Amino acid sequence: MKTIKTIIRTEKIKTIQQLHNVGAHNNRLKDVPNASPNHDIKRLIGTTNLVFDVKKYLEKHDLSIGGLRKNAVICNELLLTLSPEYFDENELDFKNKFNKKNTLDFIKKAKDFLINKYGNKLVHLSVHLDESTPHIHAVVVPTYLDNVSGKHKLAAKRFFDRSDLQLLQKEYCETFKSIKEYKFSYQEKSTAKHQDLKSFYKNLDDTKKALTVEAVGLKQRVQLLENKNKALIQEVKSSFIEKVNLTDELITEQEKVIKLESFITKTLMIVEKVAPLIINKLRNIFIKKDNNFFNKYLDKKRANKKEHKNTVNKSEQPRNSIIKPKSKPSD
Repeated sequence: MKTIKTIIRTEKIKTIQQLHNVGAHNNRLKDVPNASPNHDIKRLIGTTNLVFDVKKYLEKHDLSIGGLRKNAVICNELLLTLSPEYFDENELDFKNKFNKKNTLDFIKKAKDFLINKYGNKLVHLSVHLDESTPHIHAVVVPTYLDNVSGKHKLAAKRFFDRSDLQLLQKEYCETFKSIKEYKFSYQEKSTAKHQDLKSFYKNLDDTKKALTVEAVGLKQRVQLLENKNKALIQEVKSSFIEKVNLTDELITEQEKVIKLESFITKTLMIVEKVAPLIINKLRNIFIKKDNNFFNKYLDKKRANKKEHKNTVNKSEQPRNSIIKPKSKPSD
């Protein structure tokens, strides 16, 4: 189970100028360096004029700022929050930076705690959601009814002395014990818990500066990673395009091979059908040529033989005419 720290701080307000500055800050009437520009705040009690709200309360109880002793505490400001991990837990579905359920639970319980503890003395209560961690600002006018005089008096020590502040820490922490998902705690008797709001904001500003430096470094790393990612994506795209081109070429060559195979198959089928006819035709042609050749050869032979015989006969005829027959011998 995660441990969550409860944080509550107080500051004394002794002058009209100080009261005016607190009101301007809480109502975002002046620039706040550590807040986002949209000034996302919710004022639950009071108006935009804190000085007016305090004076009105004092007048209602027959008191006035001008009639107070020098250095008297006019009112006390309280700041209430929880450790940041409480608001960052799980889904950030509230303002895109906080967990909605946890944030609303904090606002309700802190508001109820302040109202139950201070009642109508609580003249201002605002919720700030424009900084790194949700928190509540409250202003309490510490009056009490004096039983002797029957008049109301200001007495900050009756509400905010050391023992009261320690009890305030404990009671505030116990407010959240009904949330069972977390373990809530506070550092008892810690002077850090009671530092004034000026110190708190100084520490907050220092933390912001440190985080800003870290954020710049992270931003540069993110930019570097984004550039590498873009280069990688471009490389993958180029590789993919090259692969697609090669695939297209391969498909084209395969189509050519298929067409060639089809042409060869068809040609062979035609040749298979036509070949016997061509062979017979050629055979007849050659047979006819052979017959003509042999006939001519035989005719030539016969002619040569006949011519030779005639020549012989002619050469023998004169020779026979001069030869006399032999006489027979006498008995």
